[in-house]
Amino acid sequence: ERRSKTATRAMQIAIGDELSLSTKLIALFGEQNVHIHSPYSFQPLVKSDFRVFLSPKNSFYIDIFTAADIHTLTGCVNIKLRKLARVNSFTHPTIFVSAGECVSQEDIDRLMVAKKNKLPSNIRIMTLPNAIAYLENVVQ
Repeated sequence: ERRSKTATRAMQIAIGDELSLSTKLIALFGEQNVHIHSPYSFQPLVKSDFRVFLSPKNSFYIDIFTAADIHTLTGCVNIKLRKLARVNSFTHPTIFVSAGECVSQEDIDRLMVAKKNKLPSNIRIMTLPNAIAYLENVVQ
């Protein structure tokens, strides 16, 4: 029963974080430009949380997750990277957003410097506040 409660609580947090980011993205880019649970490229089973269109041929993807600590952040990132590895020649800009307050941008930056297998150049990892600030600059 304890696992069930933990899983339920985690799902509620994830849904809340996704809804909050969705609201912000729609405010920044417009409802018609924000696609929710959009497939990466032409792989219908590999989906992102959001795809944002800046123009008909220019878009980027966002995946949001909540990490309790740097260890779970590492696990979340590795799972997402394995998921993207199934998408052939995926080069779209992608932002992995860590919504939890337990991991700072400095923690993420240290992890990326120490990471043995570096991220592809089209992928960034940011905290939710840093991602929102970055996206606000994209709009300008």
